[in-house]
Amino acid sequence: MNARPVIDDLSSFWMPFTANRQFKAAPRLLESAKGMYYRSTDGREVLDGCAGLWCVNAGHCRDEIV
Repeated sequence: MNARPVIDDLSSFWMPFTANRQFKAAPRLLESAKGMYYRSTDGREVLDGCAGLWCVNAGHCRDEIV
């Protein structure tokens, strides 16, 4: 069983369109994507509501395409 990596030092991360101070205080990280959902590090599914507009029209990791 693979252990999930723990990111406890976010000092080297900078995202130009993110409020970095707030992100580093309470990071929301995604670990995978399948179909139209992302999966967060705590196991929640998050709808990828914007991807179809610009870059992932068919969804993430579709077996028919891969």
